[in-house]
Amino acid sequence: MTKAPGDHPGSGERLDEAVAACDRAAVAGLLARADVALATCPIESFGLAVLEALACGTPVVTADRGAAHELLAPGAGAVVAPRAAGFADGVEEVLSLPAAARRAAARARAERYPWTTTIAGMLDVLTAGTAAPGAPAPGTVRPGSARTRSVR
Repeated sequence: MTKAPGDHPGSGERLDEAVAACDRAAVAGLLARADVALATCPIESFGLAVLEALACGTPVVTADRGAAHELLAPGAGAVVAPRAAGFADGVEEVLSLPAAARRAAARARAERYPWTTTIAGMLDVLTAGTAAPGAPAPGTVRPGSARTRSVR
């Protein structure tokens, strides 16, 4: 993702350079400055990249297949057929919303998925049917425990 010079503050920065440097703050800053993020994979199993973009206040256009589209809500992005024309239409739809409203909707949606809930849900899916007889259900919070999830 390269921005054209003069497009936005910080123009000329490259996402791949920030990722290669493992600079999380730089990646978050780039995501936050984007007008929209695209999640083009039609077989996404969860959508962590979608959730990261939403947490930065950046709305997302994602494929209508896989699980990523379940993270969106009205105003926080668009769900489209995984084709170039679908993504182009989705971007136009998102950009037609007032910037402040779409960013607030994206951030509000991300706040519904704190790490404790997100990790517990992912582990529930991964461990479904693998618990030993009598063991607590995956994702069970033990009273008085500082941990929200026990992994064996």
